[in-house]
Amino acid sequence: MALSTYTELKAALLVKLDTDSNELTDGMVSDAINIIEAKINRRTRVGQAERLAKATYSAGTNSIERRTVKPPRRMTEMITLAIKKPSEDDTHYRVLEYVAPHAIYRYYGKSIQLHEMRYTYRRQIEFSHSVSEDHRVRMHYLKGWDLAAETTGTNWLLTHYPDLYVYGSLLELSRDRFAIDKEMKADWEEAWKEGMRELNRLDERNRDDHSAELPELASMYHSSYYNIRDRY
Repeated sequence: MALSTYTELKAALLVKLDTDSNELTDGMVSDAINIIEAKINRRTRVGQAERLAKATYSAGTNSIERRTVKPPRRMTEMITLAIKKPSEDDTHYRVLEYVAPHAIYRYYGKSIQLHEMRYTYRRQIEFSHSVSEDHRVRMHYLKGWDLAAETTGTNWLLTHYPDLYVYGSLLELSRDRFAIDKEMKADWEEAWKEGMRELNRLDERNRDDHSAELPELASMYHSSYYNIRDRY
């Protein structure tokens, strides 16, 4: 059976469990896929999940409401956040230091240079200082896998690691199904764990492998400030 889209994945799960949609609802299958994606998002940091997004940090007062920028959709973790003046080109982005939400207040009201600004994250990205003119913000972040939200019906993870989706989802769907053979469940669990080990080993390889997909990131891999492996 073909296994290249969200729809095909759900059909394959029904076949593997040797059941039909009368016993397993579409919602149950979707929930299992969502749960397994959440686990993968928590446990992996592969380069193929990295993205760049840009936003405008608008000029305003020092109120908290005016010192915020919306995070990218489905962001699971910020890697670096950088800022530049509107008159500067993209080579002048300054990487800002992250501080914990409870500590951001320590930087309020101080006279600083742009590169000394701090930021934190609590539903919104909050900066320690306002700006007198609109600035550009560049966010290098990890985007969570969400197959159901993909307009193409597929993603890199399903294309290259379909076993993670299949065996992980089967495990979730089989938790309350005692009729399923225990040895079969054990095989699914081992296949899931081996897939996760392989995916995490991918992060130990050269991260330039996917730079063709995100050429703007390629130069970061050789810079002195960026090495995601140092963080985990």
